[in-house]
Amino acid sequence: VIQTMTRTIADAYDLRVGLVDVQADLERALRVFDDDAIGEKTNGESVADLLTRIDNPKSENVVPTGFRFFDELCGGGLRPGELVVIGARPSMGKTALGLNIAERVTMASGLPVLFVSLEMCQDALIERLVCGVGGVPMWKLRGGYVLSKESRHSIEDAGLRVANAPLKII
Repeated sequence: VIQTMTRTIADAYDLRVGLVDVQADLERALRVFDDDAIGEKTNGESVADLLTRIDNPKSENVVPTGFRFFDELCGGGLRPGELVVIGARPSMGKTALGLNIAERVTMASGLPVLFVSLEMCQDALIERLVCGVGGVPMWKLRGGYVLSKESRHSIEDAGLRVANAPLKII
């Protein structure tokens, strides 16, 4: 799955490959996973599942992101089997939002999270994540300032929490 998505992302950035071709290749690749892992359902089975969810709204497996406005846009949160794409112009906070969602989901629920970035390396993302979890401004680390004992302790504690979280960063 990771190889397929990585290839798709690379193709999407390649101006020589048309969007229709990228979409067709991805759909073909995902169909293999879908058929093998989930199997086919009839429309009637899907309607029955929908009616069951309406009768038992709390039984649905929805993971809140920790951002109310984002959860409302996604119909209550993240759902298994759905792909949510965050898109915006450069320097608008896409990575920051994605990293915050990953942090809140994995830290609050203990669910495994895969975070893939083609723009930042793992070390830079971990630095952002640890500073955020520890409540220490990143400029203090990057600026070469000597951290107070409290800030150092916060970084160490946050680092331990991040290191033990079921979070994979690529």
